[in-house]
Amino acid sequence: MSKKLEELNQILIKEQINEVSCSKLEPDFYKKTTKYKLNCQDNSEIKQIDKILKRILEIRIGKLLTHIDIVDMRKIKDNLTDEECLFFEKISNAQEILMNSTLPEVLLNE
Repeated sequence: MSKKLEELNQILIKEQINEVSCSKLEPDFYKKTTKYKLNCQDNSEIKQIDKILKRILEIRIGKLLTHIDIVDMRKIKDNLTDEECLFFEKISNAQEILMNSTLPEVLLNE
């Protein structure tokens, strides 16, 4: 297992263990990992990196989406990378649009 995969696995384990807050990631964590991935020659390693990165992002954003307590939410958001914050804002905006949109009458009449 490459050093990068080990590092990503350690981050994933930390995130899975800590249910309340997110660990602090280095700035541009996703950009740097993507840059590493682009220089990588091993396709199976690239697939593993993608899989782990996706899972890390799901867990970190999931913590925000499932915590109703505002204090916890701020504590989690403080440790998100800029990339994750942008992703979270997109999700939040999409949720708001969905919640504020009216259902077509066809669906309401069923």
